[in-house]
Amino acid sequence: FSSGTSGPREFLLAAPEARSITNAVEGEPNLAIALALSGRTTDWDAVKRAATRLRHRDYGLRDYYVDVRQAFPELQLYTVTREEYKAGHRDISAGLTPDEEYRRTLGALFALYWLARVGIDGECGLSFGVDDDWAPRKIPEQEDLDGSAALKKRLTFYCNTPWKKLLQLLVDAGMLTERGGRGGAVEVAVPRMCAMLALTAIHDVFKVEALLPRVRPEHAPFKGFAAGDVINDHDVAMYYVLDHFPEALPSFAGLDATQRHSVLFTQSKMSFNHGWLVQAEAPPHALFARFKRVIMAGEANPPDVSFYFVHWLTDLAGAVPNPLDGSERLVLGFPYQVLGSFITSFSVLSALATQTETEVFETYLESYWRDAAPRLRLGAPPSGEHAIAMMRLLCQAQSTEAQESVLAAWEKLSADDEKVLCDEMSRTGIADQHFRASAQKRPGGPAILVYYSPQLVRSLTPDSASQALAILAEVYRRSRKLWPLTPLERLDDDARTVTVRIDQIKELKLEDIRAVYSDGNSWLLYKRNEREAVVECHPIDYLAELHTNGHQAAVLKLWRKRTGVAIGGPDSAQTSRRTSASATLSRGSLSLAGHSPDPSWSRLPTGVAREGGEAAAEPAEAAAEAEAA
Repeated sequence: FSSGTSGPREFLLAAPEARSITNAVEGEPNLAIALALSGRTTDWDAVKRAATRLRHRDYGLRDYYVDVRQAFPELQLYTVTREEYKAGHRDISAGLTPDEEYRRTLGALFALYWLARVGIDGECGLSFGVDDDWAPRKIPEQEDLDGSAALKKRLTFYCNTPWKKLLQLLVDAGMLTERGGRGGAVEVAVPRMCAMLALTAIHDVFKVEALLPRVRPEHAPFKGFAAGDVINDHDVAMYYVLDHFPEALPSFAGLDATQRHSVLFTQSKMSFNHGWLVQAEAPPHALFARFKRVIMAGEANPPDVSFYFVHWLTDLAGAVPNPLDGSERLVLGFPYQVLGSFITSFSVLSALATQTETEVFETYLESYWRDAAPRLRLGAPPSGEHAIAMMRLLCQAQSTEAQESVLAAWEKLSADDEKVLCDEMSRTGIADQHFRASAQKRPGGPAILVYYSPQLVRSLTPDSASQALAILAEVYRRSRKLWPLTPLERLDDDARTVTVRIDQIKELKLEDIRAVYSDGNSWLLYKRNEREAVVECHPIDYLAELHTNGHQAAVLKLWRKRTGVAIGGPDSAQTSRRTSASATLSRGSLSLAGHSPDPSWSRLPTGVAREGGEAAAEPAEAAAEAEAA
């Protein structure tokens, strides 16, 4: 199970011979790409052969690789260089070598192969990679695991990944079909799969700096770039070329109009933070407003949204340039609880094409609750004024231990803190949109995004879970003082959500948060502008200075005691009482007794993590890394 870039498995993976282009054609994609391709065109027979045979049991990875190498001439663009060296410039904008960027593209193509073969050998291939004969490695035995932390992670990934949901994502994207309806035999939808193969082959070619386009005067301005500007954002560059020079990339030009439309949609700037969704960090307006506008402007449908997320996932899966070792980025570098949350969200997000932002968010919260219900012994998703706050906090906690303590800590909140959390965490930031489960008694905005609130919750659980919720309530309370409730119709769209950053306290322990007061300092909530406030530690007299200079700020009272909880006192969440606010929770114990998330757990070798057994993950950071990849 060794990995690397040399050996008998690797000889076929050599990158194409490097080609160079002259300064005279730089910035002109129709000329530069034509020069680099040297007349090669897409072999559509090979494309269709790859798509058609993806789920044939005898269609091996090596056969597939030979087909895609033959099919897509754009694969040779990843090694293009300038004829003349330019000081301060690199061949690849991502900082990788051309060979590494080529292998990352192969990794994405191989991830697509494995995902399409879930139920055949895709699970093993994505988890463990292939042997010297390019055959998927088998599930390791106990003796294989001894002394190998990486192999244990691979087995954990294999056992915990919701494979059926991944296969369903490809069905939702229209790339696979189920014969006779849901639950039937899975077959490839060839035109749609050809579109994804083409997209995967070309999607990063504009990381090659020599190929970056320059905006022509007749196309200016283009997404913030003026006439004559070189578009140095590789995604925007791809959109520009596909929109204005579609014939430059033959594997795009040869698709039918429907598939070209779907591919073009994937290159739109969604401004979507996946981490905000999977841990329910942001309100619907901040989460989806931009994404929804892009969908509506592009006239996208639910399959197009799912198609986008298949591309997002395969791009992430190929981020480590060792394509024969499975997806090392997903398997070894991505906490499986976070990946599970992402996968759960995919089926919900496709509905954004037809449902409101708030409906989609609420559906995700309910879906997450239902998935967590067996291991936490919960009832149906809650309803009532507390429902949205409780479901969001469950998502923010992420790990089983933290979730147990947060749910129990909810019962120990003071009435005032509970009301603040219920009110503020159920604000949508969108006029005329409200959560079904928690009707807003006092509508208005702006909605408040407490940036890094999930990290705060996780850093203080399980030992100080009650105090974590009380601190969060205090941040919301003081934020509302800085932004009094206003009818959303009176606010500009970009003012309907404000951001409150809690970077300085997000990972502190309770005693460290309290210690600043004894040193003559205080935690201040400082309003930097009409869109943002930040929690900072300052001497207490700094507040007067801020007010004198016309700035708004408030002291966060994180030391005081209130009914039911003392911020700073010890917490024993496991002994909390149950009240009517959590009537939807099971009356039984919160223990995991009797629950097995997957029958395969009974056969797991020792030392392999079970669901909920890892440390809490950081979805926002993982999502940011995914976008960077």
